[in-house]
Amino acid sequence: MTLADIDTLPLQQLLSQLPNGSVNVLDRDLRYLFAQGRGLAQVGLSPEALVGRTVWDVFPRERVESVLPHLRRAFLGHEVAFILTLGDAVFAVSAGPLRRERDGGTTAIVLVTQNITQPRGRAEPSTTLTARQREVARLIALGCTNREIGERLVLEPGTVANHVAEILRRLGVNNRTQIAMWATAQGLTDSSDA
Repeated sequence: MTLADIDTLPLQQLLSQLPNGSVNVLDRDLRYLFAQGRGLAQVGLSPEALVGRTVWDVFPRERVESVLPHLRRAFLGHEVAFILTLGDAVFAVSAGPLRRERDGGTTAIVLVTQNITQPRGRAEPSTTLTARQREVARLIALGCTNREIGERLVLEPGTVANHVAEILRRLGVNNRTQIAMWATAQGLTDSSDA
């Protein structure tokens, strides 16, 4: 197979082979218009089980409510990233507007998921975070930017950046997604004041 052969493959066929993830399109009613990728099968789903159904039809209410703020931001035209747990699987989700109406409103959003579940048996780093660092980690897992974290916690941007750097060091991780995974695994995102 050559690059020219790949260019002629239908997009849906290519996306159906997306390893460890999926590409999904939701309309304003949170109804699946499109779903493809091998990551769906990892949590017992398929395109046929999703397309035409709403997220409310497919997932438990508390799971949907936990991601609603992120989906709403995507419909407002923002690009968002958040962590979603389904059973034992942990997914990094990026979402953003797909189509815009003439008045500037978004009519659909695209969600790209990637399974970031840590393999079983992998040793976790020794983690001792201060209460403030745990709160910063929680807000990172909820998809907040450093500016938003600063506004919520009444901290200067430099202070937030210092907290993030120290969290990365203490957890032995390399990026915000890994902080979010840790915070989710610790149950820090289970509180209702998102």
